[in-house]
This record gives sequence, structure tokens and C-alpha cells, in this order.
Amino acid sequence: MVRVLAVATGVGGSVFGPYLMARALHLMEAGMPWQFAVGLIILATLLPLAYFLLGRPRG
Repeated sequence: MVRVLAVATGVGGSVFGPYLMARALHLMEAGMPWQFAVGLIILATLLPLAYFLLGRPRG
């Protein structure tokens, strides 16, 4: 059950993270350059996946 939750969180975060980050940046109407916004969206994509790949126990 815990493994399933870890997999679902990693995959779900990588799938929904960029969408939610883009929505948040749009709602805030932050006056930042588009390169910075794209960088944040890429981080929102890669960090949950990195947590899943690097943080799971090996066994």
C-alpha cells in the first residue's frame, strides 16, 4: 500500500504539477520573464519524479 502511494504521488505530481504551477502563475499574474515561469514549470515536473526515483527505498 505504501509503495502504491509513493508511485501514485510521484507520477501524479509529475503529471499535475506543471498544470497547477501554470495556473498559479497565471492567477498571480506575476510580472516575471517567461523564461523564469518555464523554469518553475519544469521544476514542478521534475522534482516529484526525482523524489520518486531517488527517494524510494531499494530492496
